[in-house]
Order: sequence, then C-alpha cells, then structure tokens
Amino acid sequence: MKKILIIAAISVIVLAGCRSSKPVAPRFYTIEYPFDREVADTLAVFPFTLEVKEVDVHPAFSSTQIAIREASNEVKYFVHHQWAARPHQSLERFILAYFNRNPLFRHVDNRFWAVQPDYRLFTSIYNLEVVRDRKDFYARLHLEIR
Repeated sequence: MKKILIIAAISVIVLAGCRSSKPVAPRFYTIEYPFDREVADTLAVFPFTLEVKEVDVHPAFSSTQIAIREASNEVKYFVHHQWAARPHQSLERFILAYFNRNPLFRHVDNRFWAVQPDYRLFTSIYNLEVVRDRKDFYARLHLEIR
C-alpha cells in the first residue's frame, strides 16, 4: 500500500511539473496620431482639396504580423506581438488625422464623390519592421510621400 501511495505521489508531482504554464496572451499594437500634441499654427489654409490615397505597403509588411529583420535578406514575424489593424489602414488614418489637426488645405479626405480633388497624396511604405542591434530593438520605417 505504501508503494502505491509513493508511486501515486511521485506521479502527481511529475505530472504537475510537466503541465504547461499559463498560455501567452497575444499583444496588439496600434499606429495612431498623438492627439495630445500641440497643433502647429499655420499661416493660411490653401484653398485646395487634398485626397489621401490608400497607403501602399510592401507585401512583406502589410499583414497584422509585426516583422523583425534578422538579416539583410531575412524577415521573421513575432508570434505574440501583432498590429491591431493592418498597417495601410492605420497609416491612412494617421495621415488624415494629421491634416485634420493641422489644417493646410480647405478640405482633406480619402474619397471625393462629387468633387474632383486638386491634389492627391500617395504614400508608399517600403519597410515597417523591427531591427535588433545586440540587445536593443529599433523600429525602421522607410516611406515615400508623393
């Protein structure tokens, strides 16, 4: 009987040690315009309309997965750290928020139905990634605005 109790106790201890720890919950990150910043005074608002076109993001960086650059030709993705929204959606909203907080044009929007816009803003994202430098991590953003 003592042997059975000892075997049962050892089994319980071993099984308790083998069970997995608490599962890692994914974390979600956003790209947002910092609304707590001061709005810059502009001299005058241009009497033009500006259409903000959809942001073009390189396919390697366009998903909700956050990319990490391991080598010059190697990109991996974080498993438990992701974007809350796809980068092209977040960056388009960021640009619209910037122009709404800093009125440079008479009207800014991402679509015009009855009006032909005077200007169109095209944005291309070539890199949106994390880069590791020894123990530190840095964000790299390479973009073009036309």
